[in-house]
This record gives sequence, structure tokens and C-alpha cells, in this order.
Amino acid sequence: MIISFFGHADFSEKNKYEKPLFDLLCQLCKNANSVEFLLGGYGNFDSFAYNVCLEFKKAKKNVTLTFVTPYIGKYLENRPFLRDQYDQIVYPPLENVPKKFAIIKRNEWMINGSDCVICFIHKTYGGAFSSFNYAKKKNKKVFNIANGLP
Repeated sequence: MIISFFGHADFSEKNKYEKPLFDLLCQLCKNANSVEFLLGGYGNFDSFAYNVCLEFKKAKKNVTLTFVTPYIGKYLENRPFLRDQYDQIVYPPLENVPKKFAIIKRNEWMINGSDCVICFIHKTYGGAFSSFNYAKKKNKKVFNIANGLP
């Protein structure tokens, strides 16, 4: 089971969604032999998703936290802490993508490789909203926790 996460940088309702998201992860992954979380590492929602995924990893076996970077080189050199926080760092095939489109293309790559997407979308603009629409267009299972959880 591969799950990617996207949300607005201004996310601030950690306490409201922490347990429901953990419970959703348990539900989605209950029959999975292994679980991989694809995380982007930007903004408040990404930090929130990382922390919930880390707690899930502590409670379950065969869980991998993957940071999917849109950039290589100095970007990663300036963030050595990422190697300690994540099980692996992956760079999608973006070397020919202009920098200003790297995050968008990285997000699309994450979605294409995911079984489902969990997001926090409450605005109709921005990169998270574009990723949300892309995931729906690709017929992925999408859970928008801004609208509540199943």
C-alpha cells in the first residue's frame, strides 16, 4: 500500500485530525503486507502528516517513510536532517523539468505511484488543490480530511 499526502501550508488543526487520521491509516493499511508513505516535507500539513505517519510506523511493522524531493544538489545538502527523519529519499525523474514546475511534477509522480491520496484541501487554489484535482482525474482514492473522515 502506497499513500501520498498533500495539503495547504496553512493547516493548523493538528489536534482535531491527529487521531482520526491515525485511525484512517489503520483502516486503509489493515490488510497490507507493507506500507509506504510518500511525503513532500513542506508546510504545516506536511509536518502534521509526517508526525502521524511516524507514530503509525512506531505502532506497525513494514512501514517506510519516504521523502520525495523535487530538487537535488544543494537543496539536499542544506537539509542533512532529512536523512535522519526519513527511511529513504527519492528523486523522481525530474532532471529535465524547469525548477518552477518541479514541485508540481513531483506531486504528479507521487500520485501516479500511489494507491490512495490523503489531503487537507479547503481552498480552490494552490499546489495542494492542483494535486487534489490531479489525483481525482487519475481515479485515485482521495480522502480530503478537511471534509471529515469516513
